[in-house]
Amino acid sequence: MSSNDKIAFSVRLKQALERSSRTVETGTQLAIQFNLRYLGESISQQTAHKWLNAQSIPTDDKIRVLANWLDVPFQWLRNGDSEERLIRLEPLNNPVMLSDEEIRHIQKLRVLPEYQRVLIEKLLTEFALMKTGNSDR
Repeated sequence: MSSNDKIAFSVRLKQALERSSRTVETGTQLAIQFNLRYLGESISQQTAHKWLNAQSIPTDDKIRVLANWLDVPFQWLRNGDSEERLIRLEPLNNPVMLSDEEIRHIQKLRVLPEYQRVLIEKLLTEFALMKTGNSDR
C-alpha cells in the first residue's frame, strides 16, 4: 500500500468515526470499541493509532467490522469507491443532467492530488449532512 492509500483510508476512517454516535478520537478509544465487535484476536492501541495516523491499513476482515460498526459501505471504507452512495442526494434511478459549471468543477477536481480530493469530499459530505439534517453536530 502506498502512503497515499494509507492517508486516504485514514481520512475515510476518521470521517466515519465523526459520524458515529459514540465519540472515538484516540487509538485507545478505537481499539476498545473495535475489540468489542471483532471476534478475532484483539488489536492493540498502537495498531488503532496506526490506522488513524495513516501508518497502516487493516486487513479486509477488520475493515468489514469497521464498516458494519460505522454503518458505511465496505468498498467505500476500503478504497474510497462504492456502488452505494454514502449519502444519497438524488435517487439512483433519476438521471441528473450536469450544468456547464458542474462539469468545470469536476474537471478541476480530477486534476487534484488524491489527498486534496479526499479533503474536498469530506467537506462536501459535511455540507450535505448539514443540509439533510443528518449531522449530530
